[in-house]
Amino acid sequence: MRKVGARILLFEDGVLSRLFVVMNLDSDNAVLQVACLKVLVSYSNNPEYYLKMDELGIPNLVERVMVEHGEDPGVQRFGNFFYGKHTYCPVL
Repeated sequence: MRKVGARILLFEDGVLSRLFVVMNLDSDNAVLQVACLKVLVSYSNNPEYYLKMDELGIPNLVERVMVEHGEDPGVQRFGNFFYGKHTYCPVL
């Protein structure tokens, strides 16, 4: 299966709402937040996916995570990738 096909299937199966729940399970766990952010980055450059994330409140959650983990370089790096503040992301 192609990578693009898998992304579409995961989106249709509700991966974004699941990530929202997982990020809220243990917001103090920076490793968990980085793992979730890495997945979200791969969806953030598609308007349809971003609109769904916005509907779920994920951008606000990412902002909160970045504030709560201001000293964690992984959270900051992938949070910035999520918001498109860098031109290159190795995940994409």
